[in-house]
Amino acid sequence: MLRTLEGVYRGGKVEIKQAPDDVRDETRVLVTFLEPNLIASSSKDDAYAIDNEIWESQFRETSEAQWDKLADLARQEIAAGDVVPLEDILSKE
Repeated sequence: MLRTLEGVYRGGKVEIKQAPDDVRDETRVLVTFLEPNLIASSSKDDAYAIDNEIWESQFRETSEAQWDKLADLARQEIAAGDVVPLEDILSKE
């Protein structure tokens, strides 16, 4: 599961604006620091552009070892039955 949450880095800690309800304590996270000129505004288009830039940057910087680790995690989730059918996610509306 990947989820992007908004927060701020302050005093050596990351403070999340609103904690997710369905994430357990001790769940590992990856933190991305935004460039100062990418601070989100209230515009949906701006938020989408920022999110898209973050994902594109992370995609470009992902190493082969990291892709292998993600593939292993996906295989583990599949083996554990912790999956959702694509048609449930991508259903036509």
